[in-house]
Amino acid sequence: EVSVTSSRYSFLIPHLLDMGSLLIKPVQRIMKYPLLLGELWQATPEDHPDSRPLQEAFTATKIINININEFKRRKDIVMKYKNSEDEGTLRKLHKFNIHSIRKKGDRFAGYLKILTGVEPQVRDEVFDREEKLFRSLEKAVRQLVKNVQSYLQYTQVDSNPILPSVTPKRRSVKAIGTQTSNVVFSQKDNMERLVLAPLTSLQGMFTAPQKLIQKRYDKLLDYCSRLERSSDYEALNALLVEELQRFNMASYAILTNCAVYVVVLLRGLMEEILLGVPSVQQLPAPLSNITEVQNSIMDELNNLAFVKENAQKLMERKVSFERQRDKKITPEVEHQTEEQRARLLAEFPPSRLYQLKRKCNGCQKEDLSLLEGELVALLEDTDPMGSSSRWLVHTGGKFGYVYSTFLKQYNPLRDSQRGDASCFFSQYYAVYAFQARCDQELTLQEYQHVRILQFNDLGGNKEWWLAEVDGQRGYVPANYLGRMSYA
Repeated sequence: EVSVTSSRYSFLIPHLLDMGSLLIKPVQRIMKYPLLLGELWQATPEDHPDSRPLQEAFTATKIINININEFKRRKDIVMKYKNSEDEGTLRKLHKFNIHSIRKKGDRFAGYLKILTGVEPQVRDEVFDREEKLFRSLEKAVRQLVKNVQSYLQYTQVDSNPILPSVTPKRRSVKAIGTQTSNVVFSQKDNMERLVLAPLTSLQGMFTAPQKLIQKRYDKLLDYCSRLERSSDYEALNALLVEELQRFNMASYAILTNCAVYVVVLLRGLMEEILLGVPSVQQLPAPLSNITEVQNSIMDELNNLAFVKENAQKLMERKVSFERQRDKKITPEVEHQTEEQRARLLAEFPPSRLYQLKRKCNGCQKEDLSLLEGELVALLEDTDPMGSSSRWLVHTGGKFGYVYSTFLKQYNPLRDSQRGDASCFFSQYYAVYAFQARCDQELTLQEYQHVRILQFNDLGGNKEWWLAEVDGQRGYVPANYLGRMSYA
């Protein structure tokens, strides 16, 4: 009605404003209010009662204008960098020039100065705290989305058990499986609607803040290197500090609600499934006596010829199958024999003989894998590439290359003091005490000397060694033994 009336009188009065112009006037006059109030305050005597309220109103309108300008400037800066991220590759190539190359080089130099401590880094504790929370929330949301998607993908709908024949009990179990399938279908739909959909939407919202955070770090380097005025950095930092707090609070609330929904849905699924599941006593065979069935199957396996033969040789306390499966299989390093050692001592002078300071594993094709204390003879002090750190040596049985850092000069005097030469590579000591638990094992005292006869058991397991102490033989755990050093 007001708009129609103003339109009617606009023909009579040429300069009459329409309704839209009248509504926008208060917004357009915001910048004029400080001028008007300033003139009124200057014209008002100091002893007048309106002088102080006019001064306060003048200060408030100035602050309002400053805040409006600052907010508008921040939005313009954010939109500028946001639009630059959305530009195509061709547009970015047009901006690639000497100035941009120099700018990025200066940023990299400033980054190195901050890392080395040459220049202090400008820090904002509030931003650092909010950014850390932002990164944690992004990681948690991404991982939860991945887990929920995997759960929905691998949920097995068909839960009918496989039974040998059609019986009334089997038909009842089949009916239970059909009921379970319906429950799972309903639960998957709720999981997608209540958990996966909001989490996926939230995950896509992390992209824009991440770009602004990266741009903020670039502007921080420019600010520290005095390459640009501080306005861009301060505007980006102030905007991120303000909005990251609100974003993190909202993201945390959505993530918490989705996690609660997951727990509630899974709990409801299990309750609905258990309602129709019979007790253990009501299940048909062999489900009701699963322990007896498993034991009978194991007895059948043990009665097989090759299993029974090996079972007599192997001991029950060997490492379990799961541990053996996870363990990485590495080739065993062959021990140097006394014949090979005697051959080296007879054919080469002591100046050409070296000993291994520590165990060496070959990395390249022609490298040798040797054990600590083994003896080698130097043939050439360079490799085919001319490197003096890789030597060609002879072990008494084969040739190969070893890095010189693993070798030390052979000392015949120390070698002569080691006692019986025939026991050099078989003498160990007990690091821990071990109590035998059957006739095939050997009891050891702590620090007791042990002679190793074989570095595995009859089944080839290298974690149990055949040892001899005072004429008694038996198996002991390899990790209970330590190599005696004569160097």
